[in-house]
Amino acid sequence: MGLLNQLPPSALALGSTLSNTVTSQAAIPAAAQALGARYPYGSTGQSVAIWQTLLPFPQLYGGATAGGWNAPLGFSNYNALQVQLNKRFSHGLSWIANYTFSKAISNVSNLYYNGTGNPMVASNLALQKAISSYDQPQVVKVGVNYDLPFGRGKSFGHDMNRWLDTAVGGWKILYIGNYNSGTPLSFGANAAASGTNLSTNRASLTNPAGTGVGIPFDSSSFNMAVLTAPSSQNQYLNKQYIVQPAPYTFGTSAPYVAQIRGFWGRTENIAIQKNFAFKERARFQMRLETFNAFNRHTFGGIQTNPNATTFGQVTSVSGNRTVQLGARVDF
Repeated sequence: MGLLNQLPPSALALGSTLSNTVTSQAAIPAAAQALGARYPYGSTGQSVAIWQTLLPFPQLYGGATAGGWNAPLGFSNYNALQVQLNKRFSHGLSWIANYTFSKAISNVSNLYYNGTGNPMVASNLALQKAISSYDQPQVVKVGVNYDLPFGRGKSFGHDMNRWLDTAVGGWKILYIGNYNSGTPLSFGANAAASGTNLSTNRASLTNPAGTGVGIPFDSSSFNMAVLTAPSSQNQYLNKQYIVQPAPYTFGTSAPYVAQIRGFWGRTENIAIQKNFAFKERARFQMRLETFNAFNRHTFGGIQTNPNATTFGQVTSVSGNRTVQLGARVDF
């Protein structure tokens, strides 16, 4: 059992009549009765909206829906090409690199249990089948470990004085790089029939074939001062192609749209460390670690609600370099 008692999509043909109220079966318009409308409260004369009489269970108060706990309705499909290159340690250097090219498809990845919102049409989950919200087609991860070639027993300074070696020898550089595609965007819209339990809708995409719904984003023109106000400087989406559907209709966009994604992610963490050995059973390690070493900024908060004043704009930026010193003693 999934989400039950949602207004059938066929009822949208009644348009604004859905919001009218009736107090008996005889008062229900013929067009609604032809769709199976039933007055649920006998001869009580209680006022009921026509849309509620069209529900599978019109007697549920206020047209409430019913959901199943952990209903086995969802599916997901993940396919990937994964490549790994590994250089074993030699000449002070070792590294590992991974590349993943993938595609994830699902239908209820962000609905029902621990999710948010409801499907647009609960009786037809095929309309939910799309790229998953977490889909990232390309992911690259790189890790490097390099012993600097300075100090006693190394390429440079092989016979270095022990005291000098303590200062300049034995240093190691470590690098971790993470790079990934952005996740797909989704576009909400006004409810297909306001006041009913068809609360979820999606925008319509009207871009011609071969025309994207994004525009080139110039990060150098990004203006922090206008994050909450309309601005062409921070524009990311081509708004003319993302529109509200007509009243009493559903939008045409998928739950998540593969052709337009958020910004790609990239972070580099670099550390330099040195070990000081004290006899055989003790070691002192000193290290300097930099997270987001190149101080990259990641843009986000792309406004995808067509009703928002900042629709189509980038509304946030995050990311800063963090440096920390560390020390440890092993014994």
